[in-house]
Amino acid sequence: METTFTHKCPNCGGPLLFNPKDQKFHCEYCLNIYTEEEVTRYEQQQHEAHLENPFHGGRRSLRYATNRDH
Repeated sequence: METTFTHKCPNCGGPLLFNPKDQKFHCEYCLNIYTEEEVTRYEQQQHEAHLENPFHGGRRSLRYATNRDH
């Protein structure tokens, strides 16, 4: 059974496609190109940010920040 991973573009969030010819990930939306190291580093940073702040990016984080400020 083949496993498929979907990587998101660090710039626009679109799906990245791997090109075996140049061994890089290409975004069809913003046309950026990334090495495997760049994609791995971005995904690690996103994972760490999520662990540090599990409410990041959601409505709850806005309410939480508002409640803390008052």
